Amino acid sequence: MSTDHSAATARLLVDPDDPVGAVDRRFLGVGVDLAQVAGARFRDPTGGGTDEAAATGGSAPVEPFDFD
Repeated sequence: MSTDHSAATARLLVDPDDPVGAVDRRFLGVGVDLAQVAGARFRDPTGGGTDEAAATGGSAPVEPFDFD
């Protein structure tokens, strides 16, 4: 017997005033991909909703970051 869960939804409420934990700042980091720095194609797991993104395997053009 199989159950159809395609219509199932979940609701998640996040209260920023009630944190569940903390991370020591020594373990925080930022990752920047070279494609984002130079401006190129970057991953887009949703496909961006465009035919182009779907045709390129889930990547989409991105503008380079402006670090100024």
